[in-house]
Amino acid sequence: MPPILIGLVILAGGIWLLRKYAKMTPKQSRIFTSKVAAVVVMAFSGLLLLRGQFTFGSGLLVFGMGLYGTSQLPDFKSLWRARQGRVATPPPTRDTKRENALTILGLKPGASDDDVRKAHRQLMKDHHPDAGGSEEMASKINAAKDVLLG
Repeated sequence: MPPILIGLVILAGGIWLLRKYAKMTPKQSRIFTSKVAAVVVMAFSGLLLLRGQFTFGSGLLVFGMGLYGTSQLPDFKSLWRARQGRVATPPPTRDTKRENALTILGLKPGASDDDVRKAHRQLMKDHHPDAGGSEEMASKINAAKDVLLG
C-alpha cells in the first residue's frame, strides 16, 4: 500500500508542477526549472548523506545550493570588507544621478525636456525588449528619463 501512496503523491506533485509551469513566462519558467532541479539535487544529496556517502553527498549538496541561488548564502564579500574596516560607497547624490542620466541618454548638461524625450524615444526604439533589447537597459533608459524630467 505505501508504494501506491508514494506514487500518487509524486503524480499529484507532477501535475501541480506542470500546471504551474504552463502559466509562466519564459524567464519565469527558466528560473522555476532551475529551482526545481536544485531541490531535486539537494534531496538526492540528502539521501546520499543519510546512507553514509558523505564525500559525494556533501559535494552534491553544495552544488544544489549553488544551483538554487546564491541569495541563500551569506554575502562573504561584504563581511570581509566590514572586517577590514572598509565601508560601502555612499549612495549617489541627486547631482550624480543627473550626471549618470545624461550619460545614459547621451545628452549634455542643460539639455531641454524635448531633447530628453527625443533621446529617450530613439534609445527605446533600439533597446526595447520587444525589439530584441535587454530589459535591464530599457529600465536604465526609463529611469534616466524619469530623473531628468521628474
